[in-house]
Formats: sequence, C-alpha cells, structure tokens
Amino acid sequence: MAFNKKNKTLEDVLLKYNLQYRESLLSIETNFEPTEVLKSDLEFTFKEVDYKASEAAIRETVIFPILKDAMKHFSDDLTIWIEKPINYDKDLSGVPDYLIAKKSAKGKIFFDSPCVAVVEAKRDDFIGGWAQSALEMFAIQKINDKTELPVYGIVTNGDTWQFAVLIGDTFIAYRGSYSLPDVKEVLNVLCTILANCQKQFKS
Repeated sequence: MAFNKKNKTLEDVLLKYNLQYRESLLSIETNFEPTEVLKSDLEFTFKEVDYKASEAAIRETVIFPILKDAMKHFSDDLTIWIEKPINYDKDLSGVPDYLIAKKSAKGKIFFDSPCVAVVEAKRDDFIGGWAQSALEMFAIQKINDKTELPVYGIVTNGDTWQFAVLIGDTFIAYRGSYSLPDVKEVLNVLCTILANCQKQFKS
C-alpha cells in the first residue's frame, strides 16, 4: 500500500499541506568508522553482485546494510522497522521502506514514535522519492502529534543519498548529495541525524 500517488512532486505535497520550503547546510557532527563487516559486504556487492538489477536488490545489498551499520551506534534508544505500515488518514497512510523510531521500553515488537523515514528512489526517481518522503514525514508528524520535534527524511537509490527535515510547517532540504563509495561520509550523515533523534527522545 503506497501513499497518495496524486502528489507526484515535493511541490505538490507542500502545497497540499500548506508547508514552507527552505534549504540549509547539514553539519556532520559524528566521526564513526564503517565496520569491517560493512566495508567487506559492500566491496563484495559492488564487485560480484548485479545489485542494480532490481529495487529489492538495492534495498537488501546496499541500503539496509548501511542503515544497520549506523543503527548499531544508537540501538539503546532507537530501532529500525522494515515496511512497517503507518496510518493517519486515507491520504497519509502507507508502508514506508524503512522507519527509524524510538525504542519502546515494552520490547522490540512495540512501535513507538518514528523520527526518520527512508525512501528508496525507485528507478533513480528522486522527484517522486521526495514526494513520497514528504508525505511520510508529514504523516509521522501528525501521528506523533508533536509538530515542534524534527522528522527526518532520506531518499536514496543506494549510490546517492539525500536528506531533509520537517520542523513545524517548514520542510528543510539539506543541500547537496552524498554518494558511495565514500561510505564513511554517508554513514556519518546518517549518524548525525540519528544522534539528533536520540537527543530529542532523551530530552
């Protein structure tokens, strides 16, 4: 189940929900090294696997391993969900590729306070990817019912990663893209965002 496909661009979504658009630089505030497991897995994938053969291949061999490596630094407070349905209303309902959320004190099977939506840019379609991500971010904001807290969005085709944040009624696109094979930079942009989520849940 996908979010409302009538909104084909980011502009469509922002106009529909009366959101403002801004751009900003993202300051990378962490300095983690990718694990040897991640580096070895990606090296094998790039050399031996036709990982661009399908959307599933990109998600399983590139996107999820990078997300999982970043999450290892924040697993005391955050958890990752794969294709977890969210539902606010008929237009703001669907199944995000990945969600990162607050770790529930009740255990890992309980869903609590998502803060990051990750969208795979199908067929390298970043325009459609950002329309999808903005809908997911706005749905999360409504579900959490805390407009003052940031909700982050990530759109990636595996090789290129782009980032944004929704705060109140303002969608802020972080300028620039981050690309493999510089996995350390991609990892630390992710970790900077996860550190911000961790702080908001501890405050």
